[in-house]
Amino acid sequence: MLTTGSCLVMLAASMCILAMVSRNGAAEPVSQALELLHRGTTAERRHAVQVLAQIGDQRAVQPLAQALRDNDALVRETAELAGKAEGIEKAAVPTSADLLIVLGGG
Repeated sequence: MLTTGSCLVMLAASMCILAMVSRNGAAEPVSQALELLHRGTTAERRHAVQVLAQIGDQRAVQPLAQALRDNDALVRETAELAGKAEGIEKAAVPTSADLLIVLGGG
């Protein structure tokens, strides 16, 4: 379950990613979020999932699907919630094709 503390951490991570966007240009937030998703702390991976779901870049489809199988339960929960917020209604783990449709590429 997400707590006030975890929400504040996600907000701080959002601000960091937005700062990277302003410094590095529009193409970089996806690359930065993907990097955090693969190598970041639990809080960074959770936030990277949210950012990738909101951006809607096709490069995020497979990493978002993989986040549903992350070792950390909070990352998996965030990926599931992000998928539901973006319109994935299935209770089962969405496929890459499901995510591609939700992200506007299908």
